[in-house]
Amino acid sequence: MSTRSEAARRATIVQVIGGVIAAVGAILMAIGTTLIALFIFYFVIFAVGLGTIAYGRKLYTDSLKG
Repeated sequence: MSTRSEAARRATIVQVIGGVIAAVGAILMAIGTTLIALFIFYFVIFAVGLGTIAYGRKLYTDSLKG
């Protein structure tokens, strides 16, 4: 495998992990809670997942540049 394809594969894995984290956060928010602190915690989990997806996309575009 070339270095570029390995970097692209790593970026894809990071994006999938971010998607899983965001999905878990969204599911927990959808289930709901009466405590606002838990809702904020679930939202932070969701936001971390989205940030991880964005980071994975950056890694992917950087791997295309070489």
